[in-house]
Amino acid sequence: MAPPMQLGCGFRIMVVKNLEYVYFWHYEDRAGRSRQVYAYMGPKRSARTARRLSDAMESYYARAIDELREDLASARGAIGSLRE
Repeated sequence: MAPPMQLGCGFRIMVVKNLEYVYFWHYEDRAGRSRQVYAYMGPKRSARTARRLSDAMESYYARAIDELREDLASARGAIGSLRE
């Protein structure tokens, strides 16, 4: 069974030269270790940035749900083998 993945994502406002920018963060497995990764979404006061951020979060959670379903199926298989 694969090691459990670290779940989580969110966003952060960072100030650069007195301007506010939005970054989406999430966890990725890199070389067998969980790393927090940031992706630039755009300036804070932008409808386009809000759409990009929403899309990124939707995509992240959809992938996480798929991975968790696969992990559950694998765990069920391992549990089933206990009965044999």
